[in-house]
Amino acid sequence: MSVTASPAPPARTDLPRLRRPGPTRLYHLARQLADRTDLWRPHVRFAHESRWSVRVAVTSDYEAWLLTWLPGQGTHWHDHGGSGGAFVVLQGTLVDLIDLALVGKQLHWSIVGPQFRALHLQLDELVDSWRALSDDVAERAVAIGEFPDGQADAVAAGEELRKVQRGPIEDDAVVRELARRIAEAAERARARMDRLGALDGASQDVLTDVVRELEKQLWMVRAQLK
Repeated sequence: MSVTASPAPPARTDLPRLRRPGPTRLYHLARQLADRTDLWRPHVRFAHESRWSVRVAVTSDYEAWLLTWLPGQGTHWHDHGGSGGAFVVLQGTLVDLIDLALVGKQLHWSIVGPQFRALHLQLDELVDSWRALSDDVAERAVAIGEFPDGQADAVAAGEELRKVQRGPIEDDAVVRELARRIAEAAERARARMDRLGALDGASQDVLTDVVRELEKQLWMVRAQLK
């Protein structure tokens, strides 16, 4: 049985609700609908030409379809509306932004040298920006029915992420480290932005804002390199 999100078709009161979509809730909903054999059993049929489908349930929250196929027929893995693929892309960007904010604070505390004050204040501004961007990305994920993970273990699991040293770090080294990390995050965000073009235009707009801000920050940081 296939369960897909829908706009607002005529509601029925005898079906389970799906007020907050998400993988676990969709799984339990599909199980509930599968148990309602009165909804789908009368509609079971097979077509020799191709797989066959019929809509068996409609509420204000979702549509449920029954799909059948014979040997040799089937359906490939696919994503209704691109939301699942969009979430994977958003989650990766969220992890990058949280990591930038954490590293930015570590550098903020560790910097030493003649440019201490200017970079100390600049890092606070950058961290505030990355936190605001991460909030935008996470809220977009929730808006398409997924729930992001910004916890420590999710961030630590990122393959591209690396720790900075503990202890004092010279101001020139801080600028180089910042430039490298922002450049890498911007490059990954731009690649994800391009992927989102085929999945979800609204989510792509969110990442466009991320890329625009990161690339502007990279320009300003690189201007400080000696």
